[in-house]
Parts: sequence; structure tokens; C-alpha cells
Amino acid sequence: MAPFKFGERIVKLSVKSQQPEQPPETLPESENYLRETLAKYLTEEGREAFFDFFIQFYVDDEKTPIEDHVTEWQEADSPFIKVATLHIPSQKFDFEERKRLDEGILFSPWHTLLDHEPVGSVNLSRKRLYSELAKYRREQIAKRLREPEPYVAVED
Repeated sequence: MAPFKFGERIVKLSVKSQQPEQPPETLPESENYLRETLAKYLTEEGREAFFDFFIQFYVDDEKTPIEDHVTEWQEADSPFIKVATLHIPSQKFDFEERKRLDEGILFSPWHTLLDHEPVGSVNLSRKRLYSELAKYRREQIAKRLREPEPYVAVED
């Protein structure tokens, strides 16, 4: 988990479901497992989802390192503080028009206010990577949406 600015301070973010589910007994085979599960949960079962949104404040480079993402920030050094509840209402989103829209969207943690921008070298690499992936996806979409061109025979 990478850190972010929080005004003049630095934090890590965490989200925890208010309705914890048991993990499946076997690994899902579908590469779209998360989307399918969420669609079923919000649409077919008509349920809503609620998540607690927490922050942890940076203390110092030893206890809460910014560049070492393997080291977990311990609650004893920096307790989680709940700052919001995220609510996702029951809804239908798993249809073709929505999927096409989703394909073209660029998600980046850099789409934020300057007071909340990502910090650290991992986030800097993510900025470039996400931008390149979005560019590639958009190029692939453009290829699929291109108008067909008439066949022109080439003479030898």
C-alpha cells in the first residue's frame, strides 16, 4: 500500500468491508471473478455494500517508511482512524454499454487534489505505468471501432 499526501502530512489508506464474507473454498476460474461477484451481490441479490475508510498517519522513516512498501505500518505506532463510510447502493452495472465505458476510463491515483497526491517512488512508477496502459487500451479500442475500408485489389 502506497502513501499519499494529506495536506502537509502523509498517510496510508485502508478500506474494510462492514459485511465481511467468507472466501470461496476453491479459487475462481474466471478472470473477471471480482466483477461477476460484485454484479451478483449488487444486482441479483439486491444488496448494498458498506466499507469503512481509514487513514494511518506517517510517524517517521523507521516506524512508518514511505519507500519500503513491504514493512507494514503497525497500529501501535500509527493507529487507524476512520474518516468515512463508503456506500455502494444496489445497482445494475454489468451491461455492454457500461463495459465499453469502463474500458476507456483511465484510473490513476494521480487523479486527485494536490493536497492528496501520491508520494514515493512506487507511486511515481505507477503514474507512468497507468498512463501507458491507458494509452494502449485506448489504441486497442480505436482499432475495434475503426470503420471498415473498402477492399482494393493490388495488381502485381
